[in-house]
Amino acid sequence: MTDFTDLDVKIEQKRFAAPLLAVISLKGEINILTIPKLLPVIEDLFSEHIYCLIFDLSGLKMSGPTILDFFIKIEARTREKAGRVVLVNPRDEIATAFELTGLGKYIPITDNIESAWNLIK
Repeated sequence: MTDFTDLDVKIEQKRFAAPLLAVISLKGEINILTIPKLLPVIEDLFSEHIYCLIFDLSGLKMSGPTILDFFIKIEARTREKAGRVVLVNPRDEIATAFELTGLGKYIPITDNIESAWNLIK
């Protein structure tokens, strides 16, 4: 049986002159059971006025439409504050889901952190 509560979150905050930026590395699955673990982390970043978020998804497994809903909501929140969300190195099934739904137009996907940073600055 799969443990659907398994999600490891690592935050690396990069404080440049502008914009403030956080790299969030996710490992495991995003689903209805793990979202409650992740949302407070994102809210903490917003409370610190960090609205440019790079998500390293190299260790994340696809877990249904919950992942799309999560990133739609996060992207909308960051856009309200002139921020940006960029996804880095997602697995093929996640990248395909973003392409098929058209979300890739709003949330760019890159191969590495440096490319993501270049999109944000």
